[in-house]
Amino acid sequence: MMRVRPETRRWAESINPFFIALPAYFACMALPLAGLRTFADYFTSSYIVLVHRFQIAGVVVFSFAAAISLVIRGRRQLVVNGAMLLAWSVLIGWYGLSVFWSVNPVMTAVYVVVTTVVIAGCTIFWSQSNEAIEASASVAVIAIGLGMVYLASSLKLGERSFGGVTPNEIGHFGFAAIVLAYLSRKPAYILGALAAGVALIAFSQARTALLALLLFLAMRHLVTPFITNRSRLVGACLLGGAGACVFVLVAPALIDLASSFATRTLGVTDIARSSGSGFSGRERSWEIGRALLSGHTLLGYGYRTRGSLDFGIGGIETNVHSGLLNAALDTGVLGCLGFIAVMMTATWSLLRSWAEARSEPDRLAGCFLVAMWPVLVVEGNYMNFAAPSSFLMTLFLAGALTMRRTERVSAYTASEESGDGGESRRSPRTA
Repeated sequence: MMRVRPETRRWAESINPFFIALPAYFACMALPLAGLRTFADYFTSSYIVLVHRFQIAGVVVFSFAAAISLVIRGRRQLVVNGAMLLAWSVLIGWYGLSVFWSVNPVMTAVYVVVTTVVIAGCTIFWSQSNEAIEASASVAVIAIGLGMVYLASSLKLGERSFGGVTPNEIGHFGFAAIVLAYLSRKPAYILGALAAGVALIAFSQARTALLALLLFLAMRHLVTPFITNRSRLVGACLLGGAGACVFVLVAPALIDLASSFATRTLGVTDIARSSGSGFSGRERSWEIGRALLSGHTLLGYGYRTRGSLDFGIGGIETNVHSGLLNAALDTGVLGCLGFIAVMMTATWSLLRSWAEARSEPDRLAGCFLVAMWPVLVVEGNYMNFAAPSSFLMTLFLAGALTMRRTERVSAYTASEESGDGGESRRSPRTA
């Protein structure tokens, strides 16, 4: 057998396939939007075909990069988190089982395969070194920025968006750019992305993106600095659980309060939105969603089959404006609970890695997952690979599947010794 020279192996392992794949994925999300001259273009067959082609291209490029990365580095860096593997296996298994009662078995089967491939690719993404992850995030920030410049130059500038692009989508591109800039750990990128991202959110008046961004920044700068060991993490989780219980009890009042705050902050100019569209106005959509669950409460209609159903009740088509409710419509209450379990298990695992090993990527991933809860409540995406923040949610959920404790601790210790890392000056082994 031919032996590979050590320097050749080191050179091969230095290759970062995701340096191209991650920005390419975001480019595949942004470029088709240039075809949206008006909102009605969303529903034309030509645009639907174009979007599907770009989505397929994004998944193929990302998956190809994951395969190359796995070949180059092998499986030795993939140490699996057992709890997350169990949670994901149960959820994907349930999605697969829904083929047997799905109203569109072919569509369900296709999306189960795509979901599995994307999650596998996202998991391999986190097997890279922290330096490679940061480099990939840096280029992705640039790709989003160039994509927004392209849309602004090729589409007519509207009151809240470019051409017929949904304003919320513009706001979530801004939110995704900020999160990726933090992942890059480059101060210049962070400041630039904050300025540009906040400008996009303000321009589009995307209230859910604003609330998610504020929650992300609060978690990153106010909460996680105090999570220095597992005891403090448990305390933070108990407080978070108590807050969730309070939200369930007084959800309508809190939703109205959040909507009012975001409306005033962004200076919403659309009278229909400010008088009851946004958060509170979606109560009608949620009522329709709950009605559609009748007779399908436990099992749902089949994973990702809402597009094949007639949801045209009261002018609402396939989106009941709640990711959690859409999850229940797809795979029943059981599937929705499984998705929530994956979210909670991943958040715990990522923040525990921050508490014990001071892993900055895991810290940011945990903060992002917490910030996505308002989006899941009032926006329709929950396992969507064609929306910027929803794809990031899948990417960070998959990040909890990997455990690289030794590398994370050594990387943090090295940055501490050089004086340019972390906020805590204590050793991560004694935190």
